[in-house]
Amino acid sequence: MIRRTYGKWLFLMVVCFTVFLMFQYTSQDIEHLDTLQTDNTLPRLQPFKTEASQVSVMDSCMEIKLDNNNKADIQISSLVEELDFHLDHGGHNQTSFPDLQPLPNSQNLRVFLIPHSHCDPGWLETYTKYYENKVRYILSWLYIFAMEHSDFKFIYAEVSFFKLWWEEQDVDVRLDMRRLAQEGRFEFVQGGWVQNDEANTHYFAIFNQMLDGHDWLKKNIPEAMPKSGWAIDPFGLSPTMGYVNKLFGLTGMHIQRVHYAVKNHLAQTKNLDFRWRQSWDSEGTTDMLTHLGPFVSYGQQHSCGPDPDVCCMFNFMDMRNG
Repeated sequence: MIRRTYGKWLFLMVVCFTVFLMFQYTSQDIEHLDTLQTDNTLPRLQPFKTEASQVSVMDSCMEIKLDNNNKADIQISSLVEELDFHLDHGGHNQTSFPDLQPLPNSQNLRVFLIPHSHCDPGWLETYTKYYENKVRYILSWLYIFAMEHSDFKFIYAEVSFFKLWWEEQDVDVRLDMRRLAQEGRFEFVQGGWVQNDEANTHYFAIFNQMLDGHDWLKKNIPEAMPKSGWAIDPFGLSPTMGYVNKLFGLTGMHIQRVHYAVKNHLAQTKNLDFRWRQSWDSEGTTDMLTHLGPFVSYGQQHSCGPDPDVCCMFNFMDMRNG
């Protein structure tokens, strides 16, 4: 009986002490929160405003910044209410922008073509089979072709695949790849372990896989560290990605999969290049230079212009055989 009573009192003492600690830590957190709220150097949360100076634009978490004042010029949340998503916006069709006109002979476009291979670490095949059947040969051909052609450049995104290839190479090949990166002829974009999903992905998972990829690059081929974000295949884009990219030191990003109604609108208003701002940012500290690919896909037959016949002339795999 004495032992049971002693145990009961001990249990009550532990509970009371735990409640006391929780009260102490909660009080400290409230004081810290008050300090943050009065710190003018930190961005403040604010609701969206509908003002004449703002062009209404997709997700209530996305703002687009076009000029140098502190107000966002485009809000995606409003644009989606204005657009007709039931119309046929062209998709793969070359007539997606029917009012495109050829440039006068006196004007020239400066076009940059950079070979890239998009490699999913798991889709129709497993991660291992993709590497053994496809990726190993892509990266090996990249190395051989780059060593034979001094003007050849290549970008790559998925560190998880590159790590497998790297571990199969001898010291000489690794040094060659580092030299190519140092010369600006080989570069990683995004640099995550994978090209992560965004729409339904927790920010911790995004941050963690980015950390894994960047950490591996810094230890093995630091010359190829990414400067640009690269999200050509995630089905759904999140503004969190732009913020994470900023934290990892990236200075710009390329995105692709956006509904064609939005793409058409931004193309017509010449706003496919913009600075993506977080909805809670009133100072512009999170602005990320962003380019949205104007056409439906990232493949060479759709990405270089409105005419797939012209784009297919730049299939680097075919050029290798020709």
